[in-house]
Amino acid sequence: MTEFAAVLGQIGLRKLGPHNEERAWAAHYLTKVFDGHPKIRIRHPRKHEVGVYYAVAIELDVTNEDSTRIMAYLEQRGYPMRKAFPPLNRHPHFNPETPPARGLPWEHPSYTGNMRGISYRDLQLPVSYEFCYGRVVELYTHPGITATQLDLFAEDLTSSLPH
Repeated sequence: MTEFAAVLGQIGLRKLGPHNEERAWAAHYLTKVFDGHPKIRIRHPRKHEVGVYYAVAIELDVTNEDSTRIMAYLEQRGYPMRKAFPPLNRHPHFNPETPPARGLPWEHPSYTGNMRGISYRDLQLPVSYEFCYGRVVELYTHPGITATQLDLFAEDLTSSLPH
């Protein structure tokens, strides 16, 4: 690391706490805005956990097709959005085309567990798929986001839901 990069890192670390607080404020603000809404719920960490809210996880009670349509609409309106991460069993690290140099632990000769000879990609995890592919979307937040911006997002999200 260069000295210049180190100085930038030090400055960024000094701002990290306040920036995390601003992003958490945005998530809690949206929680209040959508309180009681039948199709929208803001996801938060469990008790005794702390979220940094680089993105606000929003659970939508809609179909995958509706979720895709809603995402396209919100992205077209300029909101920094994405669907939640794919389930881990579909992640490329667990399904490499060629085995990594260090090998795959479940293919080691001494492994006798349930996953021996089974491809993670072939597992069927319907609850994970429902949440990851259809119901949970993420709104990226940033320090400096305002209540007015969040209200506009909430209005656009609400208007894009199926009736």
